[in-house]
Amino acid sequence: MLTKAPRLLRSQLGAASGSMSLKSLSETIQSWSQAYGIGDGLKIAATSLRNYASSSDGTKLPGTYAPSNVLDVLRRYQQSQSASPAEKPASGTSASPEASKVGTTPLKSMLLYPCNRDAYPASVSIGLLNVLTRMPSHKVGYFRFAHDPQTLSAIEEAYKIPTGSGVDLEHVHQMIHKGYVKDLQEDIVQSYEKFRRANSLDFVLLEGFYVADHSFAFNGEFNAMISRMTDSPFVVALDVHALQSHGTQALSVKDIYHYILDSVRQVEANGAKVTTSLVYRSKDTLKLDSYIKNRCHEHNFAFAGALPYDTLLEAPQITDISHALDAQCLNGEASIENIVRMKNVVIATMNLGDLIDFLRTKSPMHVICNRATKRAMQTAFKKDTRADDDVWRFEQFKEFIARNLPQLADQKTMEDVFAELDLDGDGVLDEEDMECAHGSYVVIVDIDRIDILLGLLAADKSSEWSGRVGAIVLTSETTSGVARKVEDIWRLVDGYRKDPTSIPILLAVNYDTFTAAQRVARMDIRISDKSSRKIERARVLFDRYIDTESMMQRIGEMAPETVVSARMFEHMLFSKVREKQRHVVLAEGEEENILLAAAEVLSRGLAKITLLGNRETITDKARLLKADISDAVIIDPSKSDKVAEYEAAIKSSHTQSKEAEQYSKTAICDPNVFGTLMVKHGDADALLTGYLSTTFATAKQGLKYVGLAPGTELVSSVLFMLLPREVLVYADCALNPDPSSEDLASIAISSAKTAMKFGITPRIAMLSYATGTSNSGPLIDKVRKAYELVRVREPSLACYGPLQYDAATNPTIAKTKVKTDTHGVAGRANILIFPDLNTGNNAYKAVQNTANAVAIGPLIQ
Repeated sequence: MLTKAPRLLRSQLGAASGSMSLKSLSETIQSWSQAYGIGDGLKIAATSLRNYASSSDGTKLPGTYAPSNVLDVLRRYQQSQSASPAEKPASGTSASPEASKVGTTPLKSMLLYPCNRDAYPASVSIGLLNVLTRMPSHKVGYFRFAHDPQTLSAIEEAYKIPTGSGVDLEHVHQMIHKGYVKDLQEDIVQSYEKFRRANSLDFVLLEGFYVADHSFAFNGEFNAMISRMTDSPFVVALDVHALQSHGTQALSVKDIYHYILDSVRQVEANGAKVTTSLVYRSKDTLKLDSYIKNRCHEHNFAFAGALPYDTLLEAPQITDISHALDAQCLNGEASIENIVRMKNVVIATMNLGDLIDFLRTKSPMHVICNRATKRAMQTAFKKDTRADDDVWRFEQFKEFIARNLPQLADQKTMEDVFAELDLDGDGVLDEEDMECAHGSYVVIVDIDRIDILLGLLAADKSSEWSGRVGAIVLTSETTSGVARKVEDIWRLVDGYRKDPTSIPILLAVNYDTFTAAQRVARMDIRISDKSSRKIERARVLFDRYIDTESMMQRIGEMAPETVVSARMFEHMLFSKVREKQRHVVLAEGEEENILLAAAEVLSRGLAKITLLGNRETITDKARLLKADISDAVIIDPSKSDKVAEYEAAIKSSHTQSKEAEQYSKTAICDPNVFGTLMVKHGDADALLTGYLSTTFATAKQGLKYVGLAPGTELVSSVLFMLLPREVLVYADCALNPDPSSEDLASIAISSAKTAMKFGITPRIAMLSYATGTSNSGPLIDKVRKAYELVRVREPSLACYGPLQYDAATNPTIAKTKVKTDTHGVAGRANILIFPDLNTGNNAYKAVQNTANAVAIGPLIQ
């Protein structure tokens, strides 16, 4: 039925005018798929389109899909149905959750990467979340690498969603300084995964960081690795204002373009995907936006837009002062979001009369300090139909003064006031300038100066003075007696506390007035839960300047990572074993490298450890190596009570005396045998050995004392080859010298089951010295027959052969050598089955020693 889809769709949509709204289209597809029984695939496609085009009022959206686009969607769906079931687990097996997710689920996270030092991307996170939280039936969360309580509280206030963070910045610097970069990444990812599980989230926006005292390359690599470990493609964000502030001369739009391009290339070079990029806090927004959009296609990277440097977002608030001084708000909570001007911070050490005179005449802004005057100016601005582009130039401002404050229409005064109002210095007054239009002072005064406090509160009630003082900060160098003084103040100013327009009063303890003023002068301007106007402004700007439609489309088109990198594999492995807390017995417990490894496992809390060997030898060597094995159990098999127990169990299961003699006490005291019997009898979960003995000897003990698992036809081994960009599985490189076709098929199927247990979706290449039908001979025919046996035994497995190594792993070479691979294995293989032991063993050692690869194994299966 699906093959008729294009014709059926044309019959229903052919009368369309060439395009229709996404929402209408999604509804049409939904009803159409139900009517013709096309199946769940089309329903999923329709739901995806509806999610993308959701609109509360059902109006037509700017983005449209022409019928030809829909046909393309349906064709891709048809292709996906006819493609090989490469990603499905082998029959009779079930892939691990990690394996089953690869390539089959929608994107579940995204990483915002601030790509330059001193960047502050909170407004970008707010804007992104405004888009992401519109996704219906999606529970969205926000997670920062580094803890920032103000940003977290702002996000919680804005969206009422779960928020979390990984580590403190102090911890970041300590770990990097000590060289524990991988451990730091592991800490962050563990915290993220715990946060995600605890809140049952469908999608998470992660926010990375840029460590200021480390290089551009280091930061790109650090964030890229976490991106790959969490399968979170990048949104690369450049803070233009922060970038400009660190240069000795102004940067051109070309310079900024190349910086964002280099940032994208940097993370891509480290194996991460990039969803899109953007710039923010730009003072030349339109020019920069146009320049980058006209050139980004030349270098094949996506650009969503440029956000402007915004006066309101950059303006300090009373709440910033409160955070900077860790101050308590005693009064005027309703006004704590008010804007303050840093040049209007005053230390009140003079008498009240001198302070009043100073506040009356010092700033040219005194002409609009009155709250009524400020409101009149803002109202006139909004109603002025002559305002060009919603701004006032000086002539329009002068007309307002002449009409409303003729007594102040002095040219010099008006010029000074206009300059004060024009915070961003662009020569015009815009909406943001008007939002911040006041001359209110922040007065910092010692808590004992009750005269100043009462005088300012009283003055604020006069019509002339209303609004002149924006906040009062009371300071105390000690905590002693503060509570009593506050009670005294409340008794005196009780009437003012009931007035919602009363001046905010902050209490800063452990500061004198001068130190408090210094701290305020250096404070960071942040968005917090008390910044509702800034939060709303960030939302508006993001929707106005960022192409959110194309950005969400790219997110929808991005598939999860199908290649398991070395760090992803390592993280997955550590996470699982840390959760399971299995008991591992190390047979060669007296060896130095084994002791060091045991100490590392114990320090990371990965497993319970038992060391076999002489207790004194082990403890003495550990002390010399400074290896902490205090949490390990040490057993000397020759002195263990378990020997008699194991011997009795063995003899009771063997009736022939000659067989029983093989399992003597002496044999059981051998660490390899003793460790194997511990596993057999449930005294340990796993045995690690082979550091000194051969793989064959180790496997022999297992076969002799434990035997084969049910359904296993052949004992074989795999090696996990941890390459910088991916993990490959090699088999069999340790046990079977010259496997037959049947043996090779068994090795391939067993290796696929093992790979899935470790979160790897199998794509199996049966290796030979020829590819496909390009050659023939006994060795090639053996591999070809093995491939055919795999297809018969496990038809759902993605497998192809014979293949040469380069055609199996290199997509470019695969295109030239392989013409009939319907399973998508050629060029993408991750399980490589070697035709014999000689080839496999030498191949893994060559890769290990020349490609900077880590070989884990062999693991017997």
